[in-house]
Amino acid sequence: MNTILRVLAVALLAVLGCVQAQFNVELMDAKTMLENQVLGSYAELGEDVWMVSNVRAVGEPIYGYEPLIPEAELDPEKATALSALLDSLFMADEMTRLKMSGLIGETSLGYLAVTPKGEGYVYAEEVVWRENNNRDLVYARLAVTTPELAHSSEARTEVERIFARYYRERLVPGMFYLDETETWLQL
Repeated sequence: MNTILRVLAVALLAVLGCVQAQFNVELMDAKTMLENQVLGSYAELGEDVWMVSNVRAVGEPIYGYEPLIPEAELDPEKATALSALLDSLFMADEMTRLKMSGLIGETSLGYLAVTPKGEGYVYAEEVVWRENNNRDLVYARLAVTTPELAHSSEARTEVERIFARYYRERLVPGMFYLDETETWLQL
């Protein structure tokens, strides 16, 4: 019996001795934490846009179903930002096509601009105006709803800077962007 207990004890120690715990500690500075917070708020807005875009999301009962959100509970500023984000999602493929063709590009301020190749191309100018209007509405919402920025005089500028980086990181080779010196560069 003692032999069996000794063998079990040795086996248990061998198993426990083989277990290693590995901890990854990642230190973030305040700038990175703020970017994560703004992009997290943006992701939450993106999740809400699907609910509000539902045909029975807001307003009167439809086909006997109550609305998902009573009309009085939807904040008008949030509704505006959600509509803008929904429109941006709707236009995403077209913006990608225009970026790939070199007619539009990203700026260092988080907005779109018409490239020299796209100048005079009315459709590209309309898409840029529409998307920049949408981004403006979303940025405004994020600037007032992100706790770290709520009382900052530079909230809007900070959101624009974060999204300039966000959109630039999503460019693929062949797309254009304006650098800080207002020079068009191709990725």
